[in-house]
Amino acid sequence: MVINRLAIKNGKKEIVVKGPHFIWPRITKKTERAVLKQLRKTISIYDNSDVVGRLESNLSKYFDADYALLTNSGTCALYSMYIGAGLKEGDEIIVP
Repeated sequence: MVINRLAIKNGKKEIVVKGPHFIWPRITKKTERAVLKQLRKTISIYDNSDVVGRLESNLSKYFDADYALLTNSGTCALYSMYIGAGLKEGDEIIVP
């Protein structure tokens, strides 16, 4: 009976081709041109204009919502939701 050892235990490597084996997201020339064009124009973080404002506007229309707010993390999104819902220290939140 032959027992195959893991590569870490001096066994055969399963992947012998040099990496990277998978790249995500796939960056196309079209994407690269769009990003560079936007960076040369503005990144519109501070005044909700241009690309950020358009994305928020389009998201709110798509989801039929009054507002959409882009955040840099899930934590930031939760904090924003708490403030938007009017929650304050001491309020009770019941979750499953």
